[in-house]
Amino acid sequence: MIINKNIFLMKNSFFAVCKTFLYVLISYIPSWCFDFNEN
Repeated sequence: MIINKNIFLMKNSFFAVCKTFLYVLISYIPSWCFDFNEN
C-alpha cells in the first residue's frame, strides 16, 4: 500500500515536470523562431 502510494506520487510529480517543460517550450519556441527569422 505504501509502495503504491509512493509510485502514484512519483507519477504525479513526473507529469507535473512534463507539463512545466511543455509550457516552457510553448513559451520559448515562438520567440526563438522569430529571432531565427530576423537573422
